Amino acid sequence: MDIHDRTETRLSWQKCLVIIGGAALLSATLPAHPVVVSHHLEIILSPDDGHITVLDHIEVPQSLVEDDGSVKFSLSRAFSLDVSERIDLLPSETNQSDVHQFRVSLRGPRRFSLRYSGRLRNAHAPELGHIGSQGVYLGGASDWHPKFGLALHQFTMSVEVPSGWQVVSQGRGRSLSPSVFDWQESHPQDTIYLVAAPWTVSVGQSSIAQVQVHLRESDETLANHYLEAAKKYLNLYNHLIGPYPYAKFSVVENFWETGYGMPSFTLLGTRVMRLPFILHSAYPHEILHNWWGNGVYVDYTDGNWSEGLTAYMADHLLREQQGFGAQYRRDAMQKYRNYVTRSADFPISRFVGKHGEASQAVGYSKSMMFFHMLRRRLGNDLFIAGLRRFYAQHRFHRAGYRDLRLAFEQVSDQDLESMFSQWTHRVGAPVLLLESVRVLPVSSGFRVQARLRQAQSGPAYDLEIPVLVQTGEGYREISLKLDSQTIDFRVETDTMPLRLMV
Repeated sequence: MDIHDRTETRLSWQKCLVIIGGAALLSATLPAHPVVVSHHLEIILSPDDGHITVLDHIEVPQSLVEDDGSVKFSLSRAFSLDVSERIDLLPSETNQSDVHQFRVSLRGPRRFSLRYSGRLRNAHAPELGHIGSQGVYLGGASDWHPKFGLALHQFTMSVEVPSGWQVVSQGRGRSLSPSVFDWQESHPQDTIYLVAAPWTVSVGQSSIAQVQVHLRESDETLANHYLEAAKKYLNLYNHLIGPYPYAKFSVVENFWETGYGMPSFTLLGTRVMRLPFILHSAYPHEILHNWWGNGVYVDYTDGNWSEGLTAYMADHLLREQQGFGAQYRRDAMQKYRNYVTRSADFPISRFVGKHGEASQAVGYSKSMMFFHMLRRRLGNDLFIAGLRRFYAQHRFHRAGYRDLRLAFEQVSDQDLESMFSQWTHRVGAPVLLLESVRVLPVSSGFRVQARLRQAQSGPAYDLEIPVLVQTGEGYREISLKLDSQTIDFRVETDTMPLRLMV
């Protein structure tokens, strides 16, 4: 532990910010505009009945209109759609069993309206969408609003709820009356969220954004703790990565135990919120997801990079600042070793989401270690510059590991193709063995000779390996470039070597 702490290169955030400034943002080139559908939603929620009624006025971009002037969309089978002569129900697809597919024929303008209603009661699986007396949760998995393939969404939304209830979504919100709330978000969104419950609301203001706490029972002390922590972490990541992408950040007490991060808010369960360590562990993790995952969206065809990067810049960073970064990384590698068997292993470019210990060890732990190796290779300044470039180029767009690589290559002028390819597309990890270790007296002191071998199956990895020799007077460190199965090396010391570490 002491050895790793001595040799660990810690991120100097203020130093990086002074050196980098805003240069990465100024030189960024944005990708092509995403395909965005506009919604104007009028919604009535009846929680006691589990019922919702929606009128959605929709405008689609020309790129979604087919040659015959029609547009396809999907909607949950839980809803009854007021179908007109312009809308046809399409044959179901076997891999889309929970949604209906429709085709609407446009006549002139690329605008049309949908009226639909239904009941969503998934008390045993509320993450699939639930409307009930304890609360309302409608997210992407519930398919509660029309979706147009991979198109993104911008919206305004008027929601009527029982008196005493509050409504939360992404973007800006306001109360029009005790039972009607208005929300809007003009930036492209991956999906539209709608949550509601009888909360009490506490509000604070930072220089970055408005901060809010929604609690099921009033607790001024708890609310203040969350307000102050939000201000702290918003300020940290705003200066480190780039401008916070939303007008507010809310922590919302959920009606079941969750730790979800949505655009501009997080949903935490009642017990989760009151765990003493959450404020400085899971909470900053969910705040950071507003940059990674909810600010730059994940292109899942290239793997979910956001969980590993968020774990590295939140969970790991906070432990590193306390002097326990090496321990955190060791624990992460042990999880990979313990849970990821050969049959359960897969490349991090195929990680989509957590569904057990093995997938978490790949998508969080192994991915996090990849970003640590990338930071060691580039150094702190270029690593932060690459992240800032990536964020500036892809905010409110979908992006993958390829886009990350290009951003880091642009700021470092290095070819990172090989590094990204072997760590994101290859299964497994290196297995290193020390062999033929000898200590020889020489005229200047002592010489340690050894052979380092890659013992895993398959071709050799291209690695930069730190090697330490401990003596009675301290440590001698060298870096080995290992791009073959074996390498012979030597380290000379003035005094008797006591330990050789790789």
